[in-house]
Amino acid sequence: MIKVLLILKFQAGTEQKRKFIFFDEASWNDCVKLNIENFELDKVPSQEIVNKVRIITKGISNKEDKVNAVLNYVQEEIHYLDYDLIEPKKPETVLKQEFGDCKSKSLLVIKMLECLGVKSWPLLVKSVGLDERLLNVYSGQAFDHCVVEYLYEGESLIFDPTLVPQKGKIWEKSVSDFRYGLRVIKDERQLTKLSWKSDEIFDVVALISKEKERARSCSISWEIEFKGQLANRQNYIYKKQGVKSVFETVSDELLYNSFLSSKNCSIKYSFEEKKPKSTLKIKSNKSIKIFDEGEFIPYPLYAKLKIPEREELSKVFELPKVIKTNQLYKIQKLRWIDYKADSTNFQNDWLKYQRESWIKNDTVYLSFKTELLKSHLDSIRYKDVEETIDFLKNDMTILLSKKAVPYDDIVIDSTPKIKNYLPTIIIFILIVFVGLMALKRKKN
Repeated sequence: MIKVLLILKFQAGTEQKRKFIFFDEASWNDCVKLNIENFELDKVPSQEIVNKVRIITKGISNKEDKVNAVLNYVQEEIHYLDYDLIEPKKPETVLKQEFGDCKSKSLLVIKMLECLGVKSWPLLVKSVGLDERLLNVYSGQAFDHCVVEYLYEGESLIFDPTLVPQKGKIWEKSVSDFRYGLRVIKDERQLTKLSWKSDEIFDVVALISKEKERARSCSISWEIEFKGQLANRQNYIYKKQGVKSVFETVSDELLYNSFLSSKNCSIKYSFEEKKPKSTLKIKSNKSIKIFDEGEFIPYPLYAKLKIPEREELSKVFELPKVIKTNQLYKIQKLRWIDYKADSTNFQNDWLKYQRESWIKNDTVYLSFKTELLKSHLDSIRYKDVEETIDFLKNDMTILLSKKAVPYDDIVIDSTPKIKNYLPTIIIFILIVFVGLMALKRKKN
């Protein structure tokens, strides 16, 4: 018998919207049974798989490093290709063709780990996080992705073989917050609430200076350090497409500075081969108008808190994946800058924010730190997020000068200096000389 879940959604000022979700399983165990049959998990690894694991792990004695070598191989050498098949392809086929979808790559990982004596199984998830309303909607259609869950030294770890190649130890590899997952294990009868660990961190140090006291433009340089999966993504882009593509990604997604381009900046990129860590250095080759209206706004913190439009929300919505952000701005203190050092501390149940500023010698220092404490929020918290973003925008708008009279504290030396008029004097002398020579010729 086919069951139907009818969801009625009412919105103020709009017509009601209806959603129909069809599901024909009687329990989550029915979904598990079907997938166990599709994955053929009882089959022992073939000789081709055993031989490949031996080659990959040759010369490695530590078991953790062997596991890591297998995980790295599938991410790096087996390309992702979504072909919308219900059943995964056989591991031998994926190994030979060197591509597969999420189910096929996951099954290959499971069989390779089995060769190392590591127990693992498929984990069905929803890529953007499973909505609580679907917890009792028994259907495989609730999921759109498959990853691997495996046991190592008594701890359950999750691995997503479809992500870009991730450096670091097995403990450093991260996945999205799927919130819930269905383990494809015999007699499994319920969804599992999954733990969330994000390791995406970026640190920004910016140096802002002005060539002239009165100029409205300045030169600016950044040193940006990436850690965790954020670094893995940038490293992957760098290897595949070069430093300009890394720059464009960072400029668009993190710095949000539309005036930047690889044409007017010098850029350098470096990373540690065996660690999820990298550094991007950017230096503008021409002056930028950043002091207009006497304000400066450091964008990355609140810009990463982009959320969906209200009409696109379901019961929950995602917060950014970057868990920690540290920003330090060093601004040359000129005579016209009128800035007072202060600090702000703000925290709710999903965000921790701290701003601190101080002045030392000829430099204004601005420090911003944020930490996301959750990955998702209930849609009824939308107003809370909007108000928080407004607060951050206001708190990060740094007033660097008196708008009305920005130069009233600058003492201008009005004493004439001969060097200022030297070109005019030279031209005048030449004109007089030429005139005298012409007059002399006329008399002769």
